[in-house]
Amino acid sequence: MTGFETRAVTLADGTTIALRRPTFGFDGPAPSLWSARAAQPMIGLGLLEAVPEADILARARSRPDSDGVLGQANFVVDPETGATRLGRFGWKASKASLRHQVAAALLNDMSVASPVFPNRSCSTDPAGCRTASAQKGIQEADLTALTQYMQLLAVPAQRSLASGFPKGSLRRRRIASIRCRWPPAAGCSTRCAARPATRRR
Repeated sequence: MTGFETRAVTLADGTTIALRRPTFGFDGPAPSLWSARAAQPMIGLGLLEAVPEADILARARSRPDSDGVLGQANFVVDPETGATRLGRFGWKASKASLRHQVAAALLNDMSVASPVFPNRSCSTDPAGCRTASAQKGIQEADLTALTQYMQLLAVPAQRSLASGFPKGSLRRRRIASIRCRWPPAAGCSTRCAARPATRRR
């Protein structure tokens, strides 16, 4: 991104506001096809990882409820153990853990090997990944540090809004869309409270 283009817009009540549109540039030749993309937010992922798999699976539905909400679990292979686990992170829940997600991002986005994916061929040959010779890449200590960073990115505190929007879980549960944000699993708050102090961006 190289900057912004700004233009004035007049609203129906006569108020004039400024809208900004980002501008993009390339160091080399401009590709014939490209698109801007906003990365997925990473805050609160450690809290999601703390929810037991059994609690998530207990809320899966094979038939939609009265509001048409249908929850289906996606299962993936843990690249380190070979076990079948519940997918939680990444596109279409294709990663079993944040460690798995971090290692896959290193491999697929930056071509960096790790203890999870010791060879760059793991991206094209998953079956032969564990038997391929290890290549130089990120070490265990750094992989652990990256994983912990993602686990400890805190959810920002709710702001005090002058609009008087109702606060508290009791009122939020009266909103129909709460069906998509089911109540915390039993025991999760205890485990989360025992986690180290979270870091904020």
